[in-house]
Order: sequence, then structure tokens, then C-alpha cells
Amino acid sequence: MPLAQKYAIIDTRYILDKMPEYGQAQKQLDAIAADWQRDIDAKQLALDKMYKDFDAEQVMLSDDLKKKRQDQLFLKEKELRGPPASTVWF
Repeated sequence: MPLAQKYAIIDTRYILDKMPEYGQAQKQLDAIAADWQRDIDAKQLALDKMYKDFDAEQVMLSDDLKKKRQDQLFLKEKELRGPPASTVWF
């Protein structure tokens, strides 16, 4: 006794493209993502500069100042790797 299976293929892209709200929401999400990327890029540049400055100056720094700078670098890196400060979670 053969068993038949029924299935359907739904083109969700077609459906979503017909909804103006989807297009508006996608534009808003793209703008937010672009802002976040600019923020991340700026923080990465600042962190790279901090590392470069630390490498250049570390031979002249006392152990306490080295530790302080390393802690600052660690906190900046942690901030960079975490979610954006403006993140709203629902």
C-alpha cells in the first residue's frame, strides 16, 4: 500500500516583495547595520592605534603603567567584541 505525501513550495521572497512594510523594515535594518559597522570600524581603528602606541612605548613604561595600559587595551577590546551600546533586545 503506497503512502502519498503532499507538499507545497511557498515563495516567501515573492510574498515579502509585495509587502511595502517589509521593504521599509529592511531599509531600517540596513541603516542600523551600517551604523553599527561604522561604529565597530571606528572602535577597531582606535584599538589598533592604542596597541601600536603601547608597543612603541612599552620599553619606557614602568611595570605599573604597563599593567594599566594592558588593562585599558583589554577593556577596549572587550567593548569592541560586545554588543553595540545602543542595542535594544526584545
